[in-house]
Amino acid sequence: MNRSRSGIFLMELIISIAFLAVISAMCIQLFATAYNIRTRSVGLQMAVINAGSAAEAFKATNGDIDSIAGLIGATLVDGTIIAAYDVNWNATLIPEYTRYIMLIETDLYTVPASATIVVTDEMFGREIYNLTVRRYLR
Repeated sequence: MNRSRSGIFLMELIISIAFLAVISAMCIQLFATAYNIRTRSVGLQMAVINAGSAAEAFKATNGDIDSIAGLIGATLVDGTIIAAYDVNWNATLIPEYTRYIMLIETDLYTVPASATIVVTDEMFGREIYNLTVRRYLR
């Protein structure tokens, strides 16, 4: 009689451990998903802020690309303004540390003049934010 009780207890213990393992795996997956959502949300928020700053620089400088690049700390390559950021959204010039890139292309020959600002996540190769700005130039 004593042997059958220990067998039942052992079986209950194994089932409890298995149940705990399944619940733990589900919690870990939930935390990983929450972390990914948070990272994407912060990326979108920072992309909106930096694109908005670039749009205001476009308006304030009347489309002068040299001035825009100087105001937002970007480089000018073949008429396109390129700003690179690392994982923490700090401006960087080192390609190995670049995670996000903001490209600004201006068209000053249309009325009103316009600039297209595109922020991409280089790690995943996807566009985060796209903004078009128009302004009547003096």
